[in-house]
Amino acid sequence: MHDAVRQIHDAVLQRGFSRDWSLAERLVYSGSLDRTSLNIPVDIEIDDLDFVGPPEIRISAAYELPDRKMPHVLGPRRSLCYYAKGAVVLDRYNPGGTILQCLDQAEKVVRDAVRGRSDADFADEFQVYWSTKYTLVDLPKGYFKSTSS
Repeated sequence: MHDAVRQIHDAVLQRGFSRDWSLAERLVYSGSLDRTSLNIPVDIEIDDLDFVGPPEIRISAAYELPDRKMPHVLGPRRSLCYYAKGAVVLDRYNPGGTILQCLDQAEKVVRDAVRGRSDADFADEFQVYWSTKYTLVDLPKGYFKSTSS
């Protein structure tokens, strides 16, 4: 396990990421995607060293997204959906390479989303949005006002 963490640490350091030690009990790194152009600040949280699923990559709340809905950016945590469920098998025996693979894919996805190149992907993501127990709903202001006096 310590070897996997070291490989991940070394790999993300090469990409300019740094460990968020305020969350020392978790493996979270902060850095940027598309550093040469858009420079989008993200956090990557690695909670499964077996890579059964991809690590969560979130766009920083400080980054101002375009004033339109963007595909592949999910919920208030701004998590990136950069691999469809079951679309890829991640290599648990190469944790550093696996993290770099995930960062590369997330960078491509977010670059296209920010530039408006993947707006048609909303149709493809319909299944993702409606296939879980939870659904995000945008209700009008005051919807939950109490009627009791």
